[in-house]
Amino acid sequence: FLFFVWEKKGWVSYFWVKFYLNWEALLGALNTIFSNRIGDFFLIYFFCSEYKFMFSLMDMMSILFLFMSCLTKSSQFPFFGWLVKAMVAPTPVSSLVHSSTLVVSGCFLMYIYFENYNFSFMMFLFLISLLGMLISLMLILFEIDVKKMVAYSTMSQVSLIFLFFSYGWFFWSLLYLINHALFKSLLFISSTKI
Repeated sequence: FLFFVWEKKGWVSYFWVKFYLNWEALLGALNTIFSNRIGDFFLIYFFCSEYKFMFSLMDMMSILFLFMSCLTKSSQFPFFGWLVKAMVAPTPVSSLVHSSTLVVSGCFLMYIYFENYNFSFMMFLFLISLLGMLISLMLILFEIDVKKMVAYSTMSQVSLIFLFFSYGWFFWSLLYLINHALFKSLLFISSTKI
């Protein structure tokens, strides 16, 4: 059931992004759907490896597959290119994609399987999220489009949520995720006034 919901979100986002039916929207939608297919590929391998190791602890490869799937759906380093290209969508669609539907689904998938993580995975998550946060903050300095600046801000905030998660602060990362969803949707709606 989880995979079908995951897949449905990817296809719905494809149709949302290509709403205007011009070349830029079509390229952004194709980039979004192909990036999500990479995440689906990792999620299928995670489910296959989870079934294989059902009666023991999950091995490091299955955790890595889950992590890569969460990174692609949450638009984190090294899969952060699709989120900025999806900004050609209308502003309410961008608000939904950034605040409450597509980007946060990777975070929720991490919350579902958090009891299976070990220390080395948490250190890897810490390094990747710190690197992703620094890269997205550097990229925001060279951007002049307001919607794309908000997209880079979303990437850095989700990296911060993953950073909290790597410390083991599950409650605080979930609280920050809800806070981010509320304020990011308001920020998108108010950014069109500029």
